[in-house]
Amino acid sequence: LEDSMKLTDKQANNNSYDKFMIYLGLDKLEKDELSKISILDMGCGNGDFLLYCNQKGIHCEGLTISTEQVDFIEKNGLIAHEGKYFDKHEKFVNKYDIITFFGSLEHMTSGFPGSKVGIDRENKVRKQILNHCKSYFKEDSKYKYIYGTRLHLNPKYCNTINSYIIE
Repeated sequence: LEDSMKLTDKQANNNSYDKFMIYLGLDKLEKDELSKISILDMGCGNGDFLLYCNQKGIHCEGLTISTEQVDFIEKNGLIAHEGKYFDKHEKFVNKYDIITFFGSLEHMTSGFPGSKVGIDRENKVRKQILNHCKSYFKEDSKYKYIYGTRLHLNPKYCNTINSYIIE
């Protein structure tokens, strides 16, 4: 805990991205093999993971609902698309090996966690999103991974009746 408090946000993010590489065995690949991999980062935020991949020689594109984030990412020479998770993006079909949701899984849906109707609706939307993701995989990819992590909680709300945690 003490060591982690000394890290910058960028160092902490890069540590988790390094673990992602190890977890999927990508850390063992040579740069020419990495350059053949294509990743879609769903909910790419400011593009930290896109930059990380770019530095490793991996082709990575992002998806965000924010025009400002797309503009910022593209000004940094990276690729981002504006759009929503639950819309099927035909331009993504059969294009990627790996799809990531770094810190964005909890934003996939918005419903009423205390309500059976809300939970059912959220599950239906999640299934729709993940089915879209399956269509985004290259048919001949040897990876086909959907990788998600880093749920974050606002402590102000996490102990209320209206909150829930996906583990």
